Amino acid sequence: MQFRLSNGDTCECYWVDVDIGTSELGGANWAEKVRHAGEIARERFLKLRKRYDFLHEGRANFQPVREAEAKGEDLSAAMYFVWYVADESGQWQKGFELN
Repeated sequence: MQFRLSNGDTCECYWVDVDIGTSELGGANWAEKVRHAGEIARERFLKLRKRYDFLHEGRANFQPVREAEAKGEDLSAAMYFVWYVADESGQWQKGFELN
């Protein structure tokens, strides 16, 4: 989970993450596996919202986030959840971003 601030700073709460583990569809083609993994990641991200107060995490851990908020920046608009996945060859790719 990242705060991407208007001044160009990025503050990443690396401890807020989603791991889909081994929730893979056996026998499915690659596109189906990607779709399935995306659904699981989105579901688990939504559950994270109940576990973490994302705004509190940013304020408590990053001075630039506190400074941006003091200047009137909308921290909710600056929050992004970035999901990276490995492609068929095992190379990491950016999967999607939620804002």
